Amino acid sequence: MKKIIIAVWGRGSVGKTTTIKEVYKMLLEKYKDSEEIYNKSAQVEIEVVLRINGHLVGLVSKGDPGSGLDERLKILVTIGCEVIVCATRTRGNTEDYVNSYKPDYSIEWLEQAVEISGAEQRRMNTVRAKQIVRMISEVVEDRIVKMMA
Repeated sequence: MKKIIIAVWGRGSVGKTTTIKEVYKMLLEKYKDSEEIYNKSAQVEIEVVLRINGHLVGLVSKGDPGSGLDERLKILVTIGCEVIVCATRTRGNTEDYVNSYKPDYSIEWLEQAVEISGAEQRRMNTVRAKQIVRMISEVVEDRIVKMMA
């Protein structure tokens, strides 16, 4: 079973949370039969687990140092997420928290573009979100391909 953590990293206010929320929205649109099995989302941040084609996908956008990312990752791992998408910062201990799950999880670091103008930032967030959804699809659609073979 392939397990992966997709870490969207960058400094503050570059759209990490917005991108992860866009991933959530895109997943719900693409996988209409997905099931939300855990949701501790707050007003701005997202913390949710979806069951997609029998695979568990966790999303957590709160990744600032001191924000409890270590505990959130532990919860998603304990639930059994095969794919975790999280936000991290460029400095501090958030990178260490993600790396602590090697070798059980492969880690994909995706740098979030530096802050740019509003329309361009939204476009870049959408491009990054689509990339992440493609990565998730490789995992959650693999089981279907194997079952049909």
